[in-house]
Amino acid sequence: MTLDPRTPVLIGAGQTVRFWEAGSGETAPSPSSLRAEAALAALADAGDGVAAAIETVVVVRTMLDSVPGTPRPFG
Repeated sequence: MTLDPRTPVLIGAGQTVRFWEAGSGETAPSPSSLRAEAALAALADAGDGVAAAIETVVVVRTMLDSVPGTPRPFG
């Protein structure tokens, strides 16, 4: 079997979870900051020297920005 050279490869995984007081929007993390923390954790998981070899980062929108009162860019 020949592997297509364009086949994506997952080399690291990361996750972040934050809890905050209900009703306290000032202390709630932004969805972007959560994604950034998870990306840094995935990079650390991948090991030394990987960052320099990354050609493309692709993000799939998987959560609605659910902070009440924020604009919904995608409806």
